[in-house]
Amino acid sequence: MTRASRGIDLAISERLVAGGARVCITARKPGPLGEAAAALPEGSVTTVAGKADDPEHRREVFDTVAREFGGLDVLVNNAGINPAYGPVVRLDLDVARKVLEVNVLATLAWVQDAVAHLKLGFTERRGTVVNLSSVTPCDVWACRPTSPPPWRLGSRRPPRLPCSWPRRTPPGSPAACSPSTAASRSPAAPLNDLAHLTKDSNDLPSPSAGDRGAA
Repeated sequence: MTRASRGIDLAISERLVAGGARVCITARKPGPLGEAAAALPEGSVTTVAGKADDPEHRREVFDTVAREFGGLDVLVNNAGINPAYGPVVRLDLDVARKVLEVNVLATLAWVQDAVAHLKLGFTERRGTVVNLSSVTPCDVWACRPTSPPPWRLGSRRPPRLPCSWPRRTPPGSPAACSPSTAASRSPAAPLNDLAHLTKDSNDLPSPSAGDRGAA
């Protein structure tokens, strides 16, 4: 769990621990990270402080997970920054590069490093990736208890869920998002959707034929 000392990711950690999982939480500052760990049951959490865009930090996290837990089933990317406010025409390019490094490239790097780590068994365990963002397109890919996890390694296309944001659609075409479909999902649905990810990977449903890549 990246940047899990507070907020959404800490709440996800609490939900997964309640379902029987053990978690490794990360954040930049050791102090808040220790406070977050103290709020979770003893023996259910380990912590590693560092910056999400630091390759050495990622290596330390995955080495710790492999040593403490024996493997990785779910990777949650939540780290993100937004240090700049104002017109984009006056945005400092060094700041823009830092935002992309942390919010985009580091998120990709966490996934790549998880797959490449020889002792995590992320691919063999059919690991799941959950990416969180404060601003995303309307087409939301998420996990449902009745569907395979959102990002099965090797799958082409995860299941799609309706979202609450309106978007423009061509005349005569059905709207992909509507208040009625969005309202059908309770505020707790995202955390409930994650609950089944704590199961043993062998218990998870197999991808459908449409999710598998071409042979």
